[in-house]
Amino acid sequence: FRPRAGVGNPNWNSTFYESAPGTPASGRPMSKASPAGCFHRNGKYIDLTSGDTVRLAAIKFKDITDGLSSTILYGEARWECSGQARQSWAHSNGFDRTNTLVPINYDSCIYGSSNADALAKAQAQGKTGCEASNNWKTERGFKSQHPGIVNVTMVDGSVHTIAETADHFVFNRLGCRGDKLVGDVGTL
Repeated sequence: FRPRAGVGNPNWNSTFYESAPGTPASGRPMSKASPAGCFHRNGKYIDLTSGDTVRLAAIKFKDITDGLSSTILYGEARWECSGQARQSWAHSNGFDRTNTLVPINYDSCIYGSSNADALAKAQAQGKTGCEASNNWKTERGFKSQHPGIVNVTMVDGSVHTIAETADHFVFNRLGCRGDKLVGDVGTL
């Protein structure tokens, strides 16, 4: 499963990126969030092996060129539908992985005692495996226990309810802070 949320936008691939650098030992340089991108990992990363603290790219209000009222900052996620979200709030994977590429409330809630177990359970139910809670491509979507909707907070602080039936391309635009394809939450 690969959402095609970037169709028609020649820059879509640069809007879905990870600005997290490798550890100093990896030789990868520190990466700075580019203007055309989505929120990802502001703050610090602590390498548990070496103990090194790596400063990650910071995104400031001035970097949100699509507008504070046109950019999603945070939204609902279901911890039981994501192997990463099940980790504690103190773990970097537990809070910053949700994006607008995955359709709202996409089912990724089949849990297993291991990745292989979750995949086997999904396949035993006649599903593809995209529904396993450890599938990084599908677990990162906004999910809610409210039937048919999800609630999001925009960077300006306003809160909006978005239906599963919303135009996915507009929803995707709201997840990017600087792709120059501004979405309007009011049209959803």
